[in-house]
Amino acid sequence: MDKQVLEALHQRYYTYLKRYFPLYKERGSEKVERFADEAVSKAIERGMKFNVLEMEHYMEHASSIYFKAMLEPIDTEVNLPKELVDLFVMMDYVYENVPDLRELERGSQVKVWSEVLTMDIFQVRLLYHCYCKVQEGTLRQVDVDLTVTLLPPKKRGEFEVLHQSFDMDEMITHVKSAMEVV
Repeated sequence: MDKQVLEALHQRYYTYLKRYFPLYKERGSEKVERFADEAVSKAIERGMKFNVLEMEHYMEHASSIYFKAMLEPIDTEVNLPKELVDLFVMMDYVYENVPDLRELERGSQVKVWSEVLTMDIFQVRLLYHCYCKVQEGTLRQVDVDLTVTLLPPKKRGEFEVLHQSFDMDEMITHVKSAMEVV
């Protein structure tokens, strides 16, 4: 994206975040404005880094989540929704039974998971990033919020059917097939 487009995008979502400013009057307007500016900049930076395809949808959610994370005190407790826990358990099982998957470089692992989970690369990057942070013990609520918000919506379709119908042995077979392609 060129500089003018980025500046317009930044201004649009900074203005979008202004609607939240009255909720944080006690924090001081300069601090709130700075956090909004930083949140939008971080969302744009991450969106470009991870090649987000639907930037409008992403920016609306990501800028709000980053803004909230900057304003809220850091909470050491992380709330994981069941959907994410189920995916992490499945990923643990696959890594345990397909050790060669862990030997692939991160980008290739993301491609394999994208194929297996039938999700966009960006969504899988978020999920994979969250999974790695769980393994490292560094997961933050902002990571969870971004991942859950930007995963495919719950709907009757491939994503839901995939998770209902695959038993773990089928999942392993599917992962091995995807690894051959990558």
